[in-house]
Amino acid sequence: MRPKIIGMFLLAVAGFVLSAQQGNDILEIITKGERPALAAPDFRGAGDAQALMNTFNGTLWTELSSNPKMKLVSKSVYPLETPQQPADFKAPTVTPATRRGAPPQTVRNGPWLTDWSAAPVNANYLAFGYTGVQDGRLVLYGWLYNLAQPTPATAQVIGRLYFGTLDDEGARKVAREFAADILTQFGAVSLSGSKIFFVSDRTGNKEIWSMDYDGSNQKRLTAYNSITAYPAVSEDGRLFAFTTWARGNPQIMIHSAETGKRLTFLNPVASVVSMPEFSPDGKKLYFASTMEDWVQLGVADIDGGNMQRISHVRAIEASPRINPATGRDMVFISGRAGMPQMYHMNIDGTDLELLAATEGVAEQVVVVVDPLIEDLVGSIVTAGA
Repeated sequence: MRPKIIGMFLLAVAGFVLSAQQGNDILEIITKGERPALAAPDFRGAGDAQALMNTFNGTLWTELSSNPKMKLVSKSVYPLETPQQPADFKAPTVTPATRRGAPPQTVRNGPWLTDWSAAPVNANYLAFGYTGVQDGRLVLYGWLYNLAQPTPATAQVIGRLYFGTLDDEGARKVAREFAADILTQFGAVSLSGSKIFFVSDRTGNKEIWSMDYDGSNQKRLTAYNSITAYPAVSEDGRLFAFTTWARGNPQIMIHSAETGKRLTFLNPVASVVSMPEFSPDGKKLYFASTMEDWVQLGVADIDGGNMQRISHVRAIEASPRINPATGRDMVFISGRAGMPQMYHMNIDGTDLELLAATEGVAEQVVVVVDPLIEDLVGSIVTAGA
């Protein structure tokens, strides 16, 4: 299940434009096997915005540095003068030589593009800007420049305004949105806007929680005061399903991720109904359920209707995970050969294939949705906020 990135609301004003041609230039560099070098000096804030700059700068750097399609230049080699807006760039003046045979003299008038493109920085691109306060809100003025261009006017790739609340959360928000726009230019996808759904027993019982992909904004989503586990999230991020023992035997419940309200799902009459998985279109729910004394794989409509059995063996089969790319095949755990192992088959039960025979026991299929969060293990899924 891949994370859904919801488009951010950005307010463009006169003079703030995005150049499609510059974006193509970046992608051309990447296709040649090079990793573009990006310089991202610390931003400063005007008035009350300055108190939020540590949060903003830390978030922006983290967002940009986590992507493998580009490299960030160390701040230790940055020039002492850093621009905050395009007007800060001052072209150097070339004066005639004062004596015969001497070369023309270049007089520095302020920050210039070559300060960042030349040694020791050697950057290809520069992200810069500043923050301020407008109508009680934090406003970010953010630019991305292509340093291969001769003038600030031709160098501009991004020039936009971003708005957030006047607090640390607002500072993180605008930093993530600016970083997402930058990463898009490099052909990368930001995880900004994604949520991770996970299980925690910090309240004394296992419940379903959510958090932003970086671990912030953690919220408890269920309160069944029992064992609640195996979260699954619909592709559009609007629904999440899980297994709970709140009523004795394990059953599946579905909640709205937007309102927290429980939705209707009619569980089959069985001693076990567990391990839900949404179809990519969000119209079906796959699960494991007791059928004729064995836990088998089944599928039903999102409300529990039109239930159909998928597997028909005298062995435990569980943990279905649908291929999000096709929606037509799945992997799952089966004990049909003795020890539980991972298998692959079509969603109708045909073309069965043993994926990996090991000496150990396969207990659960965990789908890693992005290499940036592959260090997270357990019952973890991501979906758009």
